[in-house]
Amino acid sequence: HSPWFHHYPLIQATAKEYIRQSQLRVILTPLAERLKRHLCPPERLRTHLQQVLAQVRTHFGQTPSYSAGNLLNLMHHLGLDLTGLDFSGLWIRQAYLVNTPLHQCNFTHATFEQTVFAEPSTYSRAVAFSPDGTILASADFNHLRLWAMPSGRLIRSMPHNTWTWRLAFSPVREASPEGNGTRLASGTTDNVVKIWDVATGHCLKVLAGEAEGCSSIAWSPDGRQLAGSYHNHIRLWDTVTWTLLGTLSDHTHRVAFVAIAPVADAQGRVILASGSHDQTVRLWDLQTQQCLYVLREHANLVWNLAFSADGKILATSSMDGTIRLWNVATGDLKTTLTGHRHIVSAATFIPNTDTLVSSSFDQTLKYWDIHQGTCLHTTVAHRGEVWGVASSHEGRLIASVGNDKAVKLWDGLTKQCIKTICGSSSQVYGVTGAGPGFLVSGGDDELARIWDLRTGQCCQTLAGHDSWVWAVVVDGARQRLATAGGDGKIRIWDLTTHHCLTVLPGHTAPIYGLAFSADGQTLASCGADAGTKLWDMQTGDCLRTFEGHRSWVWDCALATHHPWLATASNDETVKQWDLQTGDCLNTLTGHRERVWAVATAPDDDLIVSGSEDYTAKVWDAITGECLNTLKGHTSQVKTLAFDPSGQWLATGSQDCTLKLWNRQGDCLKTFEGHTSAVSSLTFLPSMPMDNSASPCLVSGSHDETIRLWDIQTGGCLKVLRTPRLYEGMTLAQVQGLSAAAIASLQELGAQPS
Repeated sequence: HSPWFHHYPLIQATAKEYIRQSQLRVILTPLAERLKRHLCPPERLRTHLQQVLAQVRTHFGQTPSYSAGNLLNLMHHLGLDLTGLDFSGLWIRQAYLVNTPLHQCNFTHATFEQTVFAEPSTYSRAVAFSPDGTILASADFNHLRLWAMPSGRLIRSMPHNTWTWRLAFSPVREASPEGNGTRLASGTTDNVVKIWDVATGHCLKVLAGEAEGCSSIAWSPDGRQLAGSYHNHIRLWDTVTWTLLGTLSDHTHRVAFVAIAPVADAQGRVILASGSHDQTVRLWDLQTQQCLYVLREHANLVWNLAFSADGKILATSSMDGTIRLWNVATGDLKTTLTGHRHIVSAATFIPNTDTLVSSSFDQTLKYWDIHQGTCLHTTVAHRGEVWGVASSHEGRLIASVGNDKAVKLWDGLTKQCIKTICGSSSQVYGVTGAGPGFLVSGGDDELARIWDLRTGQCCQTLAGHDSWVWAVVVDGARQRLATAGGDGKIRIWDLTTHHCLTVLPGHTAPIYGLAFSADGQTLASCGADAGTKLWDMQTGDCLRTFEGHRSWVWDCALATHHPWLATASNDETVKQWDLQTGDCLNTLTGHRERVWAVATAPDDDLIVSGSEDYTAKVWDAITGECLNTLKGHTSQVKTLAFDPSGQWLATGSQDCTLKLWNRQGDCLKTFEGHTSAVSSLTFLPSMPMDNSASPCLVSGSHDETIRLWDIQTGGCLKVLRTPRLYEGMTLAQVQGLSAAAIASLQELGAQPS
């Protein structure tokens, strides 16, 4: 045990990200490789390092030392299992533990110094800086989080229970009746806006429902008005009295984004911009509420808008992969920025420069000269889609969020990554039966899991996807499993050997739905590229692509006995397709929000759809007539499943409940127990070792659990959960961790005492 191991860190966990990465390459990796050569097999290596841990305890217990931190970094880098190791009473310095499972590790009486842990968060969809640049807000499914800048220290976490797509700080530190200091507005997918007091984390106001709901939001320059999108409209609110000042209604499809110029124009007008699924951008006079210009150049829906600091240029980002820069005074197109290979999710002007930075689903950030229209720099920013980008008020910091659960901070001048805030979660997105006594799940940790229902334990993990696994389906013979998700690839697995048989490429965006035909010969898939594909399972060939939806396709279902397919889309419709010709047989309209889920009855006579409008609709599969609307959920209906006999329908909702319905539309039972959105449902013939003839209902949730339910009693039979990153880690009487840090570790399974 060399003295340098005690006196110097192998890596600096809290250093700028690009420096830490260099230290990994130059110091830690060569040392780890040398140890592996001299001490193999891995069991010998782990034994040796456990002996080193014992020496550290003997020589440096309760003493400031880098030894324990170095050992933690080294063991994780070597891929060794740390379960149950005892670090009690030790000084943990410069340990980088964001991806390190610390199951049942004992840190009682340990002192933590400059140690970095993962945060309990999943994929963030929105990011924003406060006006003075001292706070960064990010939003994932379950929380809004406020971070101190530039340290990245967590200030507070505010609970949420749905995807937050938009964040906007009020532009001035005004004194308002609702609270002191800067306010933060959050807009969600289900049209709920919350106004937060940043200083306290208290929710000051909620705008929701038919009369008040909004999604994208923007503040006026003086903070006295808030604009919010709702369906095809923009609502304008007085932020003191919260009275509705007006509604702008000229768009023909959903408004995806609203932005307000930060300063008045030469004529004293404050300009509001709205971007829509109708592929247009409209410029409005905020005071008169008149439309000044309609900007029509985009070839797909408009995703994001940003004004320059002087309000003279508007940047519009689109699913067509381009950014367009417009002269706000005239409505004329100045230039088109091309180069991204996928959806452009966001763009922001860097203050005091002639530079725009954009984020894309192609995993990159691009920096552009706004006058020349040229790309100055490209950074591969995230492993997966980049969903948002923001600039601090001085342009020194750029923040981005992506599908790798990371919030990243970049130096605005050098373009280098200086900090990565990493999240950890195991939300469940898909569940399906895999033969008697077994279940398959997919989730946001990039794995598919096979569960033994007798033991309640995961018996196999299937790795290979580079992003979340949203859809899992098993063929009728229980021989093959198909998985798909954020990386846009479909993987086919042998359920006996657990080997990946093939990968089906073809989708150009995340995949959300999969469905096997009854004979297992074909597979349907759908996703964010607005297309649905039919695959030959013998050859792996794509037989047909069904195009006609105007936006993402969230789910698909194949009829059991007839050659047709049903799809559910972001465009608020369900479509029926002829498998032979590819023609659209029927478009089912009636939902008032995006349609998340679709299912067909086993006898093919009914189609059921679940929507963000809180309802499920039952349709006649032949005529397309809506036979019934199932009401009762208090939030969006995310998932549907028929039992094998077709007599029961289950619905799962963002309201954390499941409901069981009969074919007449009567709600027979409500199942409660989940603490976050119910994302997936399936019926199993019965529970293993159970003599009941009734099927068992299975639900997967964003609360990271799978629950098995008795449909006769409504009781929960079993809860399945994968161990969290820090499950069972003991933190009794530790030093050096703030209350917020300990609370975050508890969310990831740590035990404070």
